[in-house]
Amino acid sequence: MTLLYRTIIEQVLTRHIGALKDYPGLHDKTVFDRQSDSYLLLREGWENSRRVHAVVVHLEIIEGKIWVQEDWIEHGITAELEEAGVPKTDIVRFSVSLRPSPHRVCGRLTAAEM
Repeated sequence: MTLLYRTIIEQVLTRHIGALKDYPGLHDKTVFDRQSDSYLLLREGWENSRRVHAVVVHLEIIEGKIWVQEDWIEHGITAELEEAGVPKTDIVRFSVSLRPSPHRVCGRLTAAEM
């Protein structure tokens, strides 16, 4: 599954390149690290006189599941992953509000639990 998920993630993130036509000073780029299974969509450039360098999406494959570490896509990257064939049960959305506590074993929810 990991190989399939790598391909899906790379295709989904690559589709976002060039989508910033209303912001000529900004551009998106992807960073794929297959060794650590970490995948980024970054936004860089200048907006007026302000330097922009931001993580738009950060995905990781951990134990056969896709972990959504960061997601600033308007409609959410989870929907795109599902449309590409990833089951909800294999998508884990991390949330700071789900930080481990004495009452919670792990700070994660699958998309199916949301």
